Amino acid sequence: MTDAERQDRKPVAILEVCSTAGELMQVHSHNLDLHVTAPGNLFNRYFTLPGLGKAPLGPKAQAAALAVAKKLESNRHSRKIAPLSLFVEREGFESVGMGTSTADALASAMIYARLAGIELSPTELGELLTGVERSDGLFHEGICLVEQSRGRLIRKWPTPRWKLLLLIPERRIATADVRPYSTRIQDINDDIYRTTQGDFGEEDLLHCIDRSALANATLRNYELYFAVKKLTSGFPVAATGIAHTGSLVYLVFRETSAFEDCKARLCQTIYTAFPSMRLRVAEFTSRNWHWN
Repeated sequence: MTDAERQDRKPVAILEVCSTAGELMQVHSHNLDLHVTAPGNLFNRYFTLPGLGKAPLGPKAQAAALAVAKKLESNRHSRKIAPLSLFVEREGFESVGMGTSTADALASAMIYARLAGIELSPTELGELLTGVERSDGLFHEGICLVEQSRGRLIRKWPTPRWKLLLLIPERRIATADVRPYSTRIQDINDDIYRTTQGDFGEEDLLHCIDRSALANATLRNYELYFAVKKLTSGFPVAATGIAHTGSLVYLVFRETSAFEDCKARLCQTIYTAFPSMRLRVAEFTSRNWHWN
């Protein structure tokens, strides 16, 4: 489809859904799979163009629309929807670990429902999307602890005003000179679980980010994580997190000034070690999605 053809049609149902910086934590403890996504302020902008047939997004987005369609079959108040195409413009990279397929699925479900005259609550979205995108609670707003198997919201925390630096390799990077730490994975998982059950401040969140990344990187031998930890040890990094697919690493800076003071030197250090690395500055967002 050309830009001219796109301009000839009026876009409708414009929705913005954020990308993610991987996970803040992902643990298995007390027979629960717990997950906290890292919602970043890099947005995917979705719009529909009527009359163009099936949505060109991936299978998760199409499965999400189908899940909504099945739900609406029993709702006599919903409207019939004409064929439509769903298009996206991305602020961030389309990369594994940045939640783009999750964002696509969420947008597909929300837009399909809205065009049918139905608004879905986060709980309803969670129930619908669990079978489509089990690993992510992006349908809840802000930083939320979610039980993965059911998409159930357990608790929410205030969104910290931290700077993030995302390190996104173009391909898997082997760093054979770096060896993972020796650690007991389940001890870390249980420690994180206990931390999330009590009073939970920003220091606790930083602790959980570091511990969860360490556990998952050790379990899966993500060499990039350990290489980045070694490379950035002399910088004021408050925590180092990962996408638990191993596809990206992110650095957390508690103070914007601390990041700005070392940004040029830090980026040069990273590029010297990994010339093809893609870097992106972001912040956490409390608005995972919003309509325009």
